[in-house]
Amino acid sequence: MPITQEVFEAFLECPTKAYLKARSADSSDPALAEWQQRSRCEFRKNGWVRFRSIVPAAQLYEGSPPLHTLKQRSYRLILNCNLTSQELQGSLDGLELAPRATDGPHGVYVPFRFVSNEKVSTNDKLLLAFDAYLLSHAGSKTPRVGKLIHGR
Repeated sequence: MPITQEVFEAFLECPTKAYLKARSADSSDPALAEWQQRSRCEFRKNGWVRFRSIVPAAQLYEGSPPLHTLKQRSYRLILNCNLTSQELQGSLDGLELAPRATDGPHGVYVPFRFVSNEKVSTNDKLLLAFDAYLLSHAGSKTPRVGKLIHGR
């Protein structure tokens, strides 16, 4: 059974909650969870709209790119990307192609995550690290940095 982003996020809050979520027996308040999910999705969608208005369409990819696209580094920005490996699976808010000077001669995709909170928490940083780890397992070069886009 692969480790999903949702199970990892639940583990950061409580190991028992993660176990129950992995076994599909999560007993948390559904109304609160639904509100939090809607809030995150709205913040994420607003961020994607801003990026679409800044980045030319030819340099933007939406969805899950094929592995060869990641390796060729064809796009400057990839939004709403789902990645899966044998052990891991998750959904990344986006990937940005870092300038070549910052990470070797070929550049590398750097994950970014939208966080609606004004203050970045340790869990937000760990979830971004999970995104980078997932990216490396999907066959891309491991990024040394990531970006958290947060607050107003």
